[in-house]
Amino acid sequence: MAADYPRARAFVAGQLQGLLGRDRQTADLRHTLKTYLDAHASPNETARRLHIARNTVSARVHKAAECLGRDLGDNVFDLHAALLLVDVFGHEILPQS
Repeated sequence: MAADYPRARAFVAGQLQGLLGRDRQTADLRHTLKTYLDAHASPNETARRLHIARNTVSARVHKAAECLGRDLGDNVFDLHAALLLVDVFGHEILPQS
C-alpha cells in the first residue's frame, strides 16, 4: 500500500477520521496509540516505551478512541496499518484541512 501513495492517503483518511489533525495534541494521541498497539495493548509497556505515566497512556488511548468514535478492537489491524503509514510518511500523508 505504501507504493500507491494516493491509495495510502485515502486509507489513512478513512481509518483515522477524528485523529487527522496536524496539531501537537493529535500527533501525541496518534503516537501513543501506535505505541500502544505496537506493545500489544499493554499500558505498562507503552508507558515504559514512551517514558510517561501509565495513567497518561490510559487517558490518551481513551481520548483517541473517543476521537475515532469507535472501539479500538474494531479493525485493529487496519487502524495499526494507518498509524504506521503516518509514522513512515509523516504529516504529509494526512489529508489537507
